[in-house]
Amino acid sequence: NCAAFDISPRMDECMPGPVEDEEGRLGYCWMHSFKCHSARTCYTWAAGGPIDTDETSHDWQDRSPIGKD
Repeated sequence: NCAAFDISPRMDECMPGPVEDEEGRLGYCWMHSFKCHSARTCYTWAAGGPIDTDETSHDWQDRSPIGKD
């Protein structure tokens, strides 16, 4: 998955309801600031993911503009 696709344990706790189904799983896209499903594709996909540790998730959050206005 994408380098911005967050499926860390802390993100799993934030997701409403189940995070997995037969097609894949839900995660958070730090690049576009929305929840996304692993079965989807995106024109801005970046190699190197997914984010699967809380430490890396916090790093992406720190670099995100969310909540900084």
